[in-house]
Amino acid sequence: MALSRAAPFFDALAACDWDCARELSLRSPRERRVELEYEEDFLYVRFLMDFCVLKRSEEEARACLARFESVLQGSEEPRLQVCQALLSRDEASFQAALEDFLKAEARRYVLLRERGRISQEVWATDAKVCVEGLALVLLAEHAGLKTPSVFPTIPSVARCEAPPVESLDAWRMGD
Repeated sequence: MALSRAAPFFDALAACDWDCARELSLRSPRERRVELEYEEDFLYVRFLMDFCVLKRSEEEARACLARFESVLQGSEEPRLQVCQALLSRDEASFQAALEDFLKAEARRYVLLRERGRISQEVWATDAKVCVEGLALVLLAEHAGLKTPSVFPTIPSVARCEAPPVESLDAWRMGD
């Protein structure tokens, strides 16, 4: 599996299921799948897992972000800015970077729709509520940053206050 295809990780975070997010972080690949993912995508998710969830050292986090920045070769990337703000625990920088991230995501969905590359269902759901953005907000709050209660595509009603009460293997149980 390619680490950058991390939808279950972001889903777990968005649901405040920190145990599941930790388990996914521990079990996820530590090496990039060169044939399946871009290095910057891998480094983004690895930083979030290692620093924000597994609480690895700031030195490792800085090294990861230095590599992330190097790979970008000067390109603007809101995800890098989000990570840098999380590392420095800078609320204002996080909010600005998250807004840039959400705008970039909105533009991406508009382009996909214009090109006929997404279904009506995806346009009506994924393009309207950003689970990854919600996960980033919850990571920031978990790190002690204050965040506004409303961001575009992150409705306040989607912000969980508590983790799920079911066990990790509840999906295996029958009705």
